[in-house]
Amino acid sequence: MGHKMWKVVKFAITGGIGFIIDFLFTWFFKERIGLNQYAANGIGFSMAVLSNFCLNKFWTFNNKGKIGFQFGYFALFSLIGLALNTFLVFCLVQYCNLNFYLSKCIAIGLVFIWNFLVNNFITFKDQRIFKQQQ
Repeated sequence: MGHKMWKVVKFAITGGIGFIIDFLFTWFFKERIGLNQYAANGIGFSMAVLSNFCLNKFWTFNNKGKIGFQFGYFALFSLIGLALNTFLVFCLVQYCNLNFYLSKCIAIGLVFIWNFLVNNFITFKDQRIFKQQQ
């Protein structure tokens, strides 16, 4: 398997771990604590962001860049991803009458594409390749 494909696979594995974390926290805060489903969704998504940043920085992209700047980008793009995720869940539940958790699965799959692209090409871009092109 090529380097680029392996990066996508590692990103997907990291995303799978984030998916589990996201669902566990969402379920816990919605079903056990009784929070509104959208607030619970935000908590689950946020917990997944924290774990995904660490796994992506040190494993998926094995990036040595400055953690502060990278986390800033990662957090910004994650907030955009959260807005996309929540908007998609809302639309699928309200307008398509889909189950909340099915809607969440669909939204996570679509937001995965956004997340990979911005993190691969912006947050964790390979600085060595960028410098060689200048």
